[in-house]
Amino acid sequence: MCAWAGGPLLQEKDFIRPWICMRDIGDQYAITWETKELMALAKSFSRFLQDEALGLVATTLLQQTLFAGLLMAISWPATLMQVSPIEKKLPCSD
Repeated sequence: MCAWAGGPLLQEKDFIRPWICMRDIGDQYAITWETKELMALAKSFSRFLQDEALGLVATTLLQQTLFAGLLMAISWPATLMQVSPIEKKLPCSD
């Protein structure tokens, strides 16, 4: 006896799909047990993974575009001020 879930169970035929390649070996029986619950669980897990992946992609894109541009806008003038030969005097230090 062997128990196997061959990937996400999103449709009724997903319960028997892993065993199709073994039909030449002999009799194969697939027990469909709590199919509605297992399919609901697979759909929820798939939706969760999609939401997490989209959130990660959005965060990464924002970090590489918006924040990178903001950091560059701030650091470029600061770098120029450090390497410039102009003496830096504060107006209130006289």
